[in-house]
Amino acid sequence: MPSAFIAHLDKTPFNGRTYGDVTQYSVILKRERDICLNRIDKIREWQVEQAQH
Repeated sequence: MPSAFIAHLDKTPFNGRTYGDVTQYSVILKRERDICLNRIDKIREWQVEQAQH
């Protein structure tokens, strides 16, 4: 499996106090989730390719 698919991702800590901080943090979490989902999709594609060889 390509190492780029399983490389470490940092988790952004939450240090906010206001609803605005929560809103900003939710955008960060969505981006981090999207990165993870993209990696999962790539791993699945890789698995299919490996099964075909």
